[in-house]
Amino acid sequence: MFRTLAIIAGASVVTAAAAFAGAAALGGADLARGWWQDDRPWDDVNTPSAGPSAQRDLTGFDSVMVAGGLTGEITVGGPFRVEVIGGDPQSVVTELDGARLTIRPRRRSWWDQPALATVRVSMPTARAVSSSAGAHVRLAGVTDGDLALDASAGAQLRASGACGALDAEASAGANLDASALTCGTGEVDVSSGAQVRVAVTGQLDVEASSGGSVYAGGTPQIGRVSLSSGGQLLRD
Repeated sequence: MFRTLAIIAGASVVTAAAAFAGAAALGGADLARGWWQDDRPWDDVNTPSAGPSAQRDLTGFDSVMVAGGLTGEITVGGPFRVEVIGGDPQSVVTELDGARLTIRPRRRSWWDQPALATVRVSMPTARAVSSSAGAHVRLAGVTDGDLALDASAGAQLRASGACGALDAEASAGANLDASALTCGTGEVDVSSGAQVRVAVTGQLDVEASSGGSVYAGGTPQIGRVSLSSGGQLLRD
């Protein structure tokens, strides 16, 4: 009896392996790496897809949040403008709540794929920008003032320019690169395998936990530091 069960179990493993191999052959590399992962190089991610575009009549915001695998290109210093490029523009939701603009894909069912679109945003000033749930965001043109940056859940966020005080947070495997953003002071909180790069000329306070890493560039004066559970602070 035990031999019969072993033979059945072995046959099941072989059948499952063959089924997966066949599916991989049909689905290609996307299936092999998992449809929910987006490991495209940054330059590929930030190349707008060919297709229709749609402008959204939205103004008065100084904070932007991009989520759900979308690509956001945010430029500070110009007039208000929100444009969805590529894919199906109607599958991208842009919501204004006070001074905060939220950009996310519209989910019609659990089986829908994320909307592969680029959203270009122009705004006079920026107070806060966040990237979550696999989104890729590039922020450029920051010139002054205090700024809050947040990246979570495998998202990427890159920022360039200059600011006064920087408040940066990253968690759950996200990557926040502010090495091209020179700020007077910085406060960084990173956790759960996320990474943050900053360039600070004044005091830098750091809290890193659960494998989170902070890379400090510029000429920072290290202030408060709290490292736990594999968190680390390194010179960039």
